[in-house]
Amino acid sequence: MGSLEINAMGSAVVYNVDLKLDYGMEYTLVSTFDMGGETYDFTQNGTFLIENGQINLTGKDGQTGTIDENGIVVSAFLSQMASSPREITLQKAITADVAGEYLGVKDMSMMGFVVNASLKLDAVGGYVFKACIEGEEDFVLEGTFTCDNGALVHNREGADPLSGTLENDVITAKVPVSPSVPMTTSVVLYGELIQGVFTAENDGEDGSKYQSTLTLNPNGTYAIDVKKDGADAYQETGAFATEASMTGTTLVLTAADGTVSTGMVDSTINIHHNIDAAFNTMGFKYAK
Repeated sequence: MGSLEINAMGSAVVYNVDLKLDYGMEYTLVSTFDMGGETYDFTQNGTFLIENGQINLTGKDGQTGTIDENGIVVSAFLSQMASSPREITLQKAITADVAGEYLGVKDMSMMGFVVNASLKLDAVGGYVFKACIEGEEDFVLEGTFTCDNGALVHNREGADPLSGTLENDVITAKVPVSPSVPMTTSVVLYGELIQGVFTAENDGEDGSKYQSTLTLNPNGTYAIDVKKDGADAYQETGAFATEASMTGTTLVLTAADGTVSTGMVDSTINIHHNIDAAFNTMGFKYAK
């Protein structure tokens, strides 16, 4: 993956490019860019040849470059409108399986503040950590990282590495949060699949229409709001966690009254939970 900025029609256009080299010597090149307020995706498929450190993408003429252990430098057509190929440097996506943004909240009210934290991991081993405390300038760390069997190590120039764990879309790490706090602080951060507002619909056996909203917060709490035919039917709050299972990641919701609901996390969240005060339950497939 890589990016390239080009001046086109009087403005700068940034092309974000992913190149996948697959079995059968087949490749897929995807170029995404914004122009005129619109987002465009250009996809190119073909076969590739590698010989003596040279790579040739056979989808269009002139798409050649070099390849080594550090990545690929190749000339490629980056849009449907392109009249000639552009040279772009691509790095191997060695950390694509854990890339994304992770959010957390650390309650340090005993010290007089709360930390809102974010950690962005990219697909080529880079990270940006940001800690936000009201009334202070945002504290930012940048560097590289490795992730091996859930062991997460953040390397930073001129300082000792930071370590943590990544399990079931949850990062736990000891990190500095402010220049005014001398010690590192343990922070829990949740991945994008288990953060935000999710909605779902389902039909009752009596023909009623149920709409439900599941909100997963960066402090590890959740809220459920169920409506039946547009009217309030059930609300629930509590804490959530994730667990490993044989089929993937399991989301566990523990309500304030001790009720536990579990479901599977994938591109959607599939979970059964209460829909009324009589403890009737229903399955929902939540999506953002």
